[in-house]
Amino acid sequence: MLVAVIGLGHVGLVLAVCLAEFGHSIIGVDFPPVVEMVNKGTAPFFEPQFHVEKQNLRATTRLEDAADAKVIWITVGTTLLPNGSFDIDNVIRISRQLGNLCSSDAIIAIKSTMPVGACRIIADSLPLNGPHLVYNPEFLKEGSAIYDFFNPGKIVVGANSAYGFERLAAIYNPLDCTSICTTWENAELIKLSQNALNALHISFLNELALATDGLDISLHVVSHALRIDQATLSGYLQPGFSYGGICLPDNVSYLAYLAESGGYAAPLLHAIGTVNEYRIHHLVNRLSKVTGGLAGQRIALWGMIRSICTTAQLYGARL
Repeated sequence: MLVAVIGLGHVGLVLAVCLAEFGHSIIGVDFPPVVEMVNKGTAPFFEPQFHVEKQNLRATTRLEDAADAKVIWITVGTTLLPNGSFDIDNVIRISRQLGNLCSSDAIIAIKSTMPVGACRIIADSLPLNGPHLVYNPEFLKEGSAIYDFFNPGKIVVGANSAYGFERLAAIYNPLDCTSICTTWENAELIKLSQNALNALHISFLNELALATDGLDISLHVVSHALRIDQATLSGYLQPGFSYGGICLPDNVSYLAYLAESGGYAAPLLHAIGTVNEYRIHHLVNRLSKVTGGLAGQRIALWGMIRSICTTAQLYGARL
């Protein structure tokens, strides 16, 4: 299949080279210095086990050369703005140009990091009978990008049509992994929240390091124990109400106390309890708005137990 990649940076060129290994013909589009390097078989960055094979890959500066591709990935950068959102002007501009160049059975697949709701805005700006738009975020790590591509934890595709899902599924068919087909907005949030969760994991271990500084504790052993228990992680990483019971509130409070005893304020540990309390008050306020006020109301809460298949009440979730 003829596919195109717009933007031959770390994400785009790795994608292009890996897709070429699947036997696809690749057209890469970028600025002249990058195009020259790629066509000579070199890359503008270092990545272990990464080699630019020119047999199925051709780079060009002309976006028009991608017009006949069946799937066109956009992998250009989206920089952070001062207000905390992303600058997606380049993604919008390229998408609109491709919308006028490509056939109605083509797929425009965005890999760039996008704010929530951006794909729907872009889709509304494409021609009515133009190409289909999907959001296909990447989860590669620099330094292991090739391994990550061929051994993904998941493939996420956000689209508003079965055609978009099917086309991307066919591309990724050689990979043995879970595919998540969902809406544009869900796919955008999966990308953003995955990176936020990664950052949270790092900061949590750093907080533990500061909280236990001077104690005879190996955080390598502790972090290993936390990482291997995937069953517990999957059980707790679910949307819902606030946490309660005895163990979670008490243990979080003790770790904050331990940190403060050593002279560290433990802002992340304190924030865990703050968010939990906010969740409770948020629910009460929502109920008050829906009912027109809680005074005199009889309200039933279904599922307010600590664990499934037990009679334990949700201690600590004070309403």
